[in-house]
Amino acid sequence: MARFAAFDFLGRVEADILFLQETRLPNLAAVHKARREWRSGPSYWSLAAEPYSGVAVLFTAAVECRRVIELEIGRCLILDVLMKGQELRLINIYGPQTKRDRKDLFMRIKPYLFTSRQVIFGGDFNAVTRTRDRGGSLGKLTYDSVALNSIASEARLVDVHIRHTPGHAGFTYYRGECRSRIDRFYLKEEAISSPVSVVEVEFSDHCLILFSLNVAETPRMGRGLWRLNSSLLEEAEIRQSFEDFLQSQRALRGVSFPSAAVKLGFLVPDRESATHIPGMTGGKSADYPRKYWLQLPITNAEPSPGEKPPVRADRSTGSIWTFRYW
Repeated sequence: MARFAAFDFLGRVEADILFLQETRLPNLAAVHKARREWRSGPSYWSLAAEPYSGVAVLFTAAVECRRVIELEIGRCLILDVLMKGQELRLINIYGPQTKRDRKDLFMRIKPYLFTSRQVIFGGDFNAVTRTRDRGGSLGKLTYDSVALNSIASEARLVDVHIRHTPGHAGFTYYRGECRSRIDRFYLKEEAISSPVSVVEVEFSDHCLILFSLNVAETPRMGRGLWRLNSSLLEEAEIRQSFEDFLQSQRALRGVSFPSAAVKLGFLVPDRESATHIPGMTGGKSADYPRKYWLQLPITNAEPSPGEKPPVRADRSTGSIWTFRYW
């Protein structure tokens, strides 16, 4: 009855994409039944690996799904889709119950936020990002909330609610005397959207969050991560091409480089590879792969004496290293 009531209500909502959490489907037979019952368009489901979990993405319009990633069963579903001529990355999350598990999931989602596609990242995070978003709470943010805020900032994402109504709490969850804003959507900073509408529903203690995204007028931002075969870094001409390119970019978009060099970060799969690349610097940790930094001068000046580029741990496989231009 609960699913029938939810589908009946959602079928009448004017929305192209719907994110659901706590779907509680325990097996594939239940998923097939839910797909048949949702008659407004395609649907993608992740099973409930534990009680009350499960997530789904429903569509009410034609869509071409290019990739489905079940990052964590019942907790996070990622879809790359083509819809109305626009490439979208949809990330639906139902945050775990413990702070440690939530932070771990947030960190695993982080790499998928860096893409040229328009990102819609939302759901029930089970975490607040401001102390005012938990009714009656005056304490500090927990470490999982701090991590989420940091990830959103690094990925240049904005909370749609805070963007439009920063002074309004906008609680989305009510149970007894408890209330909080643990449900939200993030978009890229350059995205054009409407304010959020919060609508109470009869079949859940969470409210429905509605907003409109103008994808057609949102500026596109490049092609995302740049992947380069590691062996090319040994070629002097390749290194020179980096220097020439970065030198040509100095005057674009008001970009300024505070030091005499630009650092490019990349992952090194093993110790042997690390010893054969000129200009490498890195930490002393024995864990591989590690992120190393190649420092490329952009002026005739030399780097400051004793300057050490940072080293960050990361995970990767294979011999293709991932570059990001900072």
